[in-house]
Amino acid sequence: VQQETFKQVLKECDIAISTAAIPGRPSPLLITKDAVAVMKPGSVVVDLAAVGGGNCELTKLLGI
Repeated sequence: VQQETFKQVLKECDIAISTAAIPGRPSPLLITKDAVAVMKPGSVVVDLAAVGGGNCELTKLLGI
């Protein structure tokens, strides 16, 4: 239900910033690849929980 709600909201967004992190555990999956697919062209997902695996299914951790 939560992921479907995100998908509906993301249709109208230009940017999504996710920060859900749980110390010592993997980050919860909130944004599926299907939800990213319905976002407007050029939209951006900033996943600040990437270290724990990310809140977005398509997140890739960059070595900085």
